[in-house]
Amino acid sequence: HLGISPTVISSYRSYQEGRYRSSTDFVFENYDRIIEMVSEKFHPFTLRNLFRIKCPKCGRIDETTIASVDRGIVSFRCEPCGKDQKGHYGELVGKLSWKLDCAARWNIYEIDHETFSKAHTAELGSVNISAFLSHEFFGGQVPKPRLYGQITLSPELRGKLLDILPPKLFNSLLNGNPTRDLIISASSLTEFCRQQPVSNGIDYISYVKSELPKKLLCVQELTSEDADLVSYAERFSKNIFHKESRFQLPSQETLGRIPLPNIKSAMDIIGWSIGTRKGQSETQSVHGADHENVIRTYLKSLHLDSSVYKDLRILFAQEEGPSIPTLLESLPVAFLDQTLLAIRSFMEKEDGKNRAGKGSPA
Repeated sequence: HLGISPTVISSYRSYQEGRYRSSTDFVFENYDRIIEMVSEKFHPFTLRNLFRIKCPKCGRIDETTIASVDRGIVSFRCEPCGKDQKGHYGELVGKLSWKLDCAARWNIYEIDHETFSKAHTAELGSVNISAFLSHEFFGGQVPKPRLYGQITLSPELRGKLLDILPPKLFNSLLNGNPTRDLIISASSLTEFCRQQPVSNGIDYISYVKSELPKKLLCVQELTSEDADLVSYAERFSKNIFHKESRFQLPSQETLGRIPLPNIKSAMDIIGWSIGTRKGQSETQSVHGADHENVIRTYLKSLHLDSSVYKDLRILFAQEEGPSIPTLLESLPVAFLDQTLLAIRSFMEKEDGKNRAGKGSPA
């Protein structure tokens, strides 16, 4: 989806297959000389522990330290084991330390370009030191650095960006200005998404808030491209706004628990709201909060029992959240239409049952 088709090369397998053998041999045969030359060139930096040994006893590789190398015999210590050990470098398993591994790898695979953070290109950073090692010891191949900025991701978003951002937006976020430093939080991500059009010129946030609920009412009619965008937007709404956008039509079971007088009141209210909403879209004479006030005034004039408002929330599956006037103004007209159809279907079945009951023998 991101348009990236990598060929994955396993460093572990490369070492096993012997691709690093000549480089490793050279490092151990010139161990002290390499340390001395790097120290002279990049003072006060000192390169230590040129090879990470996998401890033969506990299997750890990150806490072994080489003490000395003498005629091919390596003396090292594993801190977790707490023991000093020895062995010929040809019998030891491990990998070159990072800067040496870079220099060797560039030459083994003839790498022309490689990505690095800006910190790696500092005077005593990995690029300069590895380039020196490559020129002096491994063949001179040095890739052109492709720099990227530092990315700080808030804990709440860890492991979520790929799920909530469509590929186009994900690429734009990271590649729009790849060298800048990014602090990605829910608020900064929301602000970024306000500037990103995703469908018919609609920015991603507007799409999530206003278009997504409508799309979810007709999922079966969506193209595969639209369905993908809806999936991303639905996860974005859940993870960033902590809101489920999928509307649920009232089930027959739900309607059966609501008193019939309240259902009839709900039908009248929803039908009136649909009519005024459609009239609004035709005349464009009333907008947003003004129209919500019209609905509020209308409901107040009905002098409804509080249970009607409670049952309307149950019908809309919105037991918490916006007020009923706000819901009647903001819920998609298509959803209100389908809700009204579901209620009418239920009422027809109830009416049929009543007629059947009256016509049956005592």
